[in-house]
Amino acid sequence: MYRKIVVPLDGTDLAETVIPHVLKLAQICESPDIILVRVVEPAPAVIGDYVVKTTETTRINNAGRDEAEQYLKNIAGHVDWGLAMVETKVLEGHPAQAIADFASTLDDDVIVLATHARAGVKRFVLGSVADEIVRDACVPVMMVRAPGCAPGL
Repeated sequence: MYRKIVVPLDGTDLAETVIPHVLKLAQICESPDIILVRVVEPAPAVIGDYVVKTTETTRINNAGRDEAEQYLKNIAGHVDWGLAMVETKVLEGHPAQAIADFASTLDDDVIVLATHARAGVKRFVLGSVADEIVRDACVPVMMVRAPGCAPGL
């Protein structure tokens, strides 16, 4: 069914709750490629009235990329992915758009991610990367609710 499963992870325990679901989907799809993705947002060039030096933004961006790569390699190395091939990919930009754009470059894929399942004012104030991905992605998106969530929270 799917040949590639894109799994956005943001470094939180909540995001990692999706892994058992990805493993089951990989079994059903006869071991597709699994691509673990983390997005690094670029450091701002201006903070208030202060212009940040290019060398400083480069240092911050490189450190963020390095940390993201290490995190993804750690997850890839500590999970038994069965027969599935696992890749890691660090993207840059706004998380939802970067994930949707990346997924659109792949064939026969699906995005599988965890969601806080926020509603009401919390969703409005905090936003929802998961909701943005659903709106922006041109591929199927499977959202997994976090364990212990309750309707309306």
